Amino acid sequence: MKKYTIYADNNFLNKDTKAYYTLDYYGGENNDDTKFILTFKNTFCWEKINDLKNAKAKAENILISDLSEIITLENLDECTIVSVPRAKALNTYVPEQLCLIEAISCATKSINNAVDGTNYILRYKNTKTTHLGRVTGRISAQGNIPKGNNANDGPEPYPGITRDTCNINADRIKGQTIILVDDIYTADCNVDEDCIQALYDAGAKEVIFYSFAKTVKRY
Repeated sequence: MKKYTIYADNNFLNKDTKAYYTLDYYGGENNDDTKFILTFKNTFCWEKINDLKNAKAKAENILISDLSEIITLENLDECTIVSVPRAKALNTYVPEQLCLIEAISCATKSINNAVDGTNYILRYKNTKTTHLGRVTGRISAQGNIPKGNNANDGPEPYPGITRDTCNINADRIKGQTIILVDDIYTADCNVDEDCIQALYDAGAKEVIFYSFAKTVKRY
């Protein structure tokens, strides 16, 4: 697992944030180490049930190991595990598209001193799915996404988009140390930065960010 800092160098985030990840992500679907992430995204509901089950199981194993290590490294007596919400309103997804949230919830129940906060930030209004342009070969000519979303609608990331498009349970977040979990971190996308800031605005004591992978450029 690798540690880095998400710096407060734009309008999305007001405080430098500790961050961790395990895998380097180069984009596309040919990286065997990170292919499971694109499987459980299941953006177009094209994935086979067995593939989804395998991807979810792999995600749970990684989460249990990595989140437990973060808790130890950061000397946390207790923390709350929160997930970055998917881009579209929650009620537009089918269960097969929510494998990451399920994996985070299941993994949290196996980790000492961790509280399941996967329902503390829930998207109710569509935003633009920023990763679609990076998923080679998976986009229809119209840029369609499935199940109630006829196009990739919604605004691009802007400061405060999490607050404006999500129900945030500030009562549960206030005063807590949060580990915020996402699948892939991409610098300059700012979705994760805005979600971190939303947690601070809701009264979080500290936010630590974790993703399975971090986008890196090939040179």
